[in-house]
Amino acid sequence: MRRRDRRHQDAAATAIAHAVHDAILMIRTMAYVRERPSVIFPEVDDYQEEIRLLADICDTLIPGLRRDPPAYRPVDALQYTWDSRNDHQRRWLTETLAQHNITLTDFIIDSPRRPATCRDDLADNDPR
Repeated sequence: MRRRDRRHQDAAATAIAHAVHDAILMIRTMAYVRERPSVIFPEVDDYQEEIRLLADICDTLIPGLRRDPPAYRPVDALQYTWDSRNDHQRRWLTETLAQHNITLTDFIIDSPRRPATCRDDLADNDPR
């Protein structure tokens, strides 16, 4: 991997680490108090649904941090997360990274948006 590409991948890995860490802190807080201490997704009225939406974001970001072969590609994980999440999750990711002075558009190519629904079809997310 060329030095420039490696720096870009490392910056994307830092972005992933910030997003996952912030999501875990929010998930832990909601799980402890069993309510929404703040409104993360205004369209959702249940803290458990907010936990699911945050965990859903983390689930697709974490593989980008693996150093296993064939390649270390945090940028790909950010792009896949962006492409596969709804508008509300995209907004959370963008705003969260902005709090850390990270511009998400430095890593992703914007693609057509999914419908702005918070609860995805279960068939799309069912791992079975």
